[in-house]
Amino acid sequence: MSWSQFTHLAKTHDANCISIYVPTSRAGEEVDQKHAQLKLKNILNDVHATLDASGIVNKELNASLQKLELLLNDVQFFRHQSDGLAIYLQGSNMSYFTLPVKFEPSYYISDHFYLIPVLPFFNDDGTFYLLALSQQKASLYEGCRHFIIEIILDEIAPDSLEDAVNKD
Repeated sequence: MSWSQFTHLAKTHDANCISIYVPTSRAGEEVDQKHAQLKLKNILNDVHATLDASGIVNKELNASLQKLELLLNDVQFFRHQSDGLAIYLQGSNMSYFTLPVKFEPSYYISDHFYLIPVLPFFNDDGTFYLLALSQQKASLYEGCRHFIIEIILDEIAPDSLEDAVNKD
């Protein structure tokens, strides 16, 4: 999720905006036993019950709920997750984001999206630098809690200890 996507969701106001948060797993027994899919299925049943109890009948919203049901049955999708899945439904539109944020299973139906659970993704990214040294190579990495990338040092630093001390 980018900041522009977040602000777009924050500016969305409609009669029935549905925000769904599901904890997911990266690998292991929870993935094999489809825990995230079961949690999402339970939330989807609760959403249907809430909409029925409220008397909300909307063809566009039903179309986006059907898209969500198709996603629910996509085994490969749930095999490639992070810590949490955020889903936003509005009219016939559905957006979802796999995020490294652990969510409590929940849903919200309102005239806007409920975005507070994803705020930790944007706050305090914990930027750090890692310098890896060996006799053959020096590598510098920049990272945060979401990613790590190598900073190319080709013209800034010598390639090896031998280059730095001129073989003496």
